[in-house]
Amino acid sequence: NKKHMKTKLIFNEADKSISIDGIVSKLTDKGIAIFKILLKNKNTLVKRNDILLTIWGKTDYFTGRSMDVYMCKLRKALSTAEGISIENKHGHGFTLLVDDSVEIEVK
Repeated sequence: NKKHMKTKLIFNEADKSISIDGIVSKLTDKGIAIFKILLKNKNTLVKRNDILLTIWGKTDYFTGRSMDVYMCKLRKALSTAEGISIENKHGHGFTLLVDDSVEIEVK
């Protein structure tokens, strides 16, 4: 009976990285900024426009497309983690879903 290990996520803002069980993914400034917003509001829907306004200062088509690219990279960085994911509610926003089994450390 193998006990499920907790997922450990280390968010290192200075290093611009997310480490999941020792696997490090480097992020860009905007990727880090988006993750910070989602993490601060984990398990809560964050409106798409709120993220756009906070990071880009506007909500046009191009910033929206740009954000989708960063979201895609963030999802990829989180893909190895069990119990943590980014849910997209189309047209509304994003939720960073974090299970109780996930331990998050912010450096």
